[in-house]
Amino acid sequence: MTLSLENFLEDLKAEAKLDSSGQFTLDLAHARDKLAAFQLKKTDDLLLKLVQCGVAGGASKMDFESKNTHIRFVFHDLVFSQKELGQILNYLLNQESTNNRALKHLATAVNTAVGTRPSTIALASWDGERGHLTRWSSQGKETNAWTPPRGGRPQTLFQLIRTPAEWKETIRHMFNQRDVLGMLFGWKSGWTADQELLAERAAWSPVPIYMNGKLLPESPLVLGRVRSSQQEKVIRHTREARLPGGAGCCGLRLTQRTLNPWPGNDFPSGPVAAVITADQEKGGLQIPSYLEVVNDGITSERRIIQGVPRDFFVRILAAADGFQTGLDGFLLVEDDNYRELMSWLMEQAAQVFPSGNLGPLPQLNLRRR
Repeated sequence: MTLSLENFLEDLKAEAKLDSSGQFTLDLAHARDKLAAFQLKKTDDLLLKLVQCGVAGGASKMDFESKNTHIRFVFHDLVFSQKELGQILNYLLNQESTNNRALKHLATAVNTAVGTRPSTIALASWDGERGHLTRWSSQGKETNAWTPPRGGRPQTLFQLIRTPAEWKETIRHMFNQRDVLGMLFGWKSGWTADQELLAERAAWSPVPIYMNGKLLPESPLVLGRVRSSQQEKVIRHTREARLPGGAGCCGLRLTQRTLNPWPGNDFPSGPVAAVITADQEKGGLQIPSYLEVVNDGITSERRIIQGVPRDFFVRILAAADGFQTGLDGFLLVEDDNYRELMSWLMEQAAQVFPSGNLGPLPQLNLRRR
């Protein structure tokens, strides 16, 4: 037996009757249509929403376990109340009821997970002394007291038990990975589709992510290609500008390598809102100039930078936490705040050329999507 959206809706309807005192009645047909709008097109992307939940909620680290039979995500030092988790889909049905981005991300993940028709979905939270667990299955909803296996620090848990059909698909993926060398030599050995997705889209999450016990590998900021062979090559830049983030900025993952601040730029002590580096192309390398925008730890878009002087490149990584997005919570809406951010980033990137002795101030702009 599998879990379906009807299990959640009937539960929400019962709770609405008990809690609203006649002020609110859940229209099942309307709720079903509204929740359908929040289902991610790719069900695997629910993992990205879990990362966004952990980043927006201020988790200290995240543990992701992907097995043939289940997905398990633990947010360390992040706690939710029993009511918040027990009525999680209400944060999509009544978005005006909260400005908590973490809960909205988690609700989207759960809503999408239901669409995969799993056996069970469970949410649990532990504040260090007491905990609670809510589990949904085809048998209905159950809530119990909960203590993590090892107790310890506060945490929140998301768990999805897969159906037999999903088990087979996961195994098939592991035996059909294109990167055979990566498997043989240990870099991507046995990686599932889930792990590959996080390595690609959550590379700049400021909250450490452990996948099956191993820290998500650090991604290079600058990549180029050898002009003659088009072979990809990592560029080890030696200096970068780091711009401080304001209120609501969760920041970006930074390299553990020792780097020098860009001339006239000091590394901030708090969250970093943007990282910029530039240099001349050397050694027969072709290095693209582009901007990547990260929203609550997940890369949401990449745009080409135009106007860069010939044989030079500029690379920008920027956080846009809390900016307005589409219903999926990934792609940013091009409103006034967005346009202001893009303009500011282009100005800051142009300034690195004269300050870094790379030439006069260029006129940089972004190619439209």
